[in-house]
Amino acid sequence: VWLRVCAFELHTHASTCLPQLGFRNFFENTATVQFDHRMLAYTTLATVGTLMVTARRGGQWKELPRRAQKAITATTHFVGVQALLGISTLMMYVPVHLGVTHQAGALVLWTCGLWTLHAVRRTGPRVANVAARKVMPM
Repeated sequence: VWLRVCAFELHTHASTCLPQLGFRNFFENTATVQFDHRMLAYTTLATVGTLMVTARRGGQWKELPRRAQKAITATTHFVGVQALLGISTLMMYVPVHLGVTHQAGALVLWTCGLWTLHAVRRTGPRVANVAARKVMPM
């Protein structure tokens, strides 16, 4: 139902606004903006979830430095909180306090993502070698 309603809204609004807005449709058409935002949320949730599952599987988790473990865990938790905030904001018809909290959550999630990137980049070849041995044992 969620996607069906969204697809109907997107089709209805896009067919009426697309000729007038052109490329601006992605930024100024309310239905398209909501659809893009929702797809970005799904992609972020899936990507961070896959990162966590991949890091936890096969013994790589023990080889990661503590800072990388903390960063991945924090990012996973905050992406869940951000998704719940986004759903709550829509379900309650966007009250200002939840909208502002969702915006602040985006900043926290962005910071956690940068922290994770920095922590994982600095793991060095030792973790990569362990991961490669787990995937292709000799």
